[in-house]
Amino acid sequence: MQHTGEGRPTRQVSRGPWRFTTLASTLGDVYVAYSDLGVSFVDLASGDETFVRAFRERFGAEVSRDPHPPAKLVSLLRGFFADFKAFRGPVDLSMVGPFQRRVLEQLRRIPKGQVRTYRDVAREIGQPGATRAVGTACARNPVPLIIPCHRVVRSDGGLGGYSLRGGVGLKRRLLETEGVDPDRLRAS
Repeated sequence: MQHTGEGRPTRQVSRGPWRFTTLASTLGDVYVAYSDLGVSFVDLASGDETFVRAFRERFGAEVSRDPHPPAKLVSLLRGFFADFKAFRGPVDLSMVGPFQRRVLEQLRRIPKGQVRTYRDVAREIGQPGATRAVGTACARNPVPLIIPCHRVVRSDGGLGGYSLRGGVGLKRRLLETEGVDPDRLRAS
């Protein structure tokens, strides 16, 4: 965020250009788009063309493969995809609205190996009646994995949905990898 002379934060919006790279992970190839502000979109696409189309449909903007992605960003991403703990690099959320940004920022605080319910997240952001809106914000997370929406489950212990290719099966696998037994989740 930038600050005005009056000390109030203003939202910095990325105008592009957006570039992308592909990194290998235990989940397969992970496509990562980024701007000068940070990582802006993550997908498990099945090829460059599919990823470019998904980015265009989501943001109404173009993205192109970067033949020389920034070494520091690649290093941060490789480290993250090695252990899925917490991504320490910049994330560009300039393309999402204020409510979704609050939800996503709250999700970043959920430690590896822990889960929250959609209701918990709604309460944590001060919007206890916004459980469904939190679910929608998770479903529209442009940077899944980086911001761990897979750590948010239904209040009845069900997994809910997951937007990455692989859906709920992938969500289950991610939670199991983090030491969470999805079959033992209980309503809180």
